[in-house]
Amino acid sequence: MPKPQKSSASSGTRKKNARKAASAAPPPEVAVIPKQKKQKGQKKEPRKKVYTPPSKPAPPQPDPLDTLGLAHQLQPELVIVLRSLGKKDPVTKARALEELQSKWIDEYLKGNESVECDALITMLPVWVRRSTAMIHLLMLTVFSFIGFLYSSHIQFAGFASWLLHSISHTYAYLLSGRRSPSF
Repeated sequence: MPKPQKSSASSGTRKKNARKAASAAPPPEVAVIPKQKKQKGQKKEPRKKVYTPPSKPAPPQPDPLDTLGLAHQLQPELVIVLRSLGKKDPVTKARALEELQSKWIDEYLKGNESVECDALITMLPVWVRRSTAMIHLLMLTVFSFIGFLYSSHIQFAGFASWLLHSISHTYAYLLSGRRSPSF
């Protein structure tokens, strides 16, 4: 058998000739496949899974002690108690509730002049914010302290007027279509 002969053309010439032959030949026809009608027994193709990134968490709401400037208006001992109400640990919250009840609310109700009614009324926006967050706790002791503190707050002189004022402003915001104000 004779050996296969190599072409004397260079690789560039071979590529050029291959391009000419491809352009001269008619383009290959794409076979059109007719769509088949789906019968009732056939299932649809499974849907492709698409990655959806998780939504960004909502930014934390600012602390009313700082945003309303109440930390500078209230006594430092009361500010410490109110800040510990915002902690995550239920034991810390229970201790803060006990201290708020014994050192502040009960002392005011006994007629102690060192506890001012104005300070207790000034802290009410912080109390409302903290207590609504604490309602979700499952500890019975925390619920009992919250109940005692709510019943004690009702006895304040300015509580009813403050409560009516805050409720009317909240409903005004809700009726206007804006977000409710942060207390």
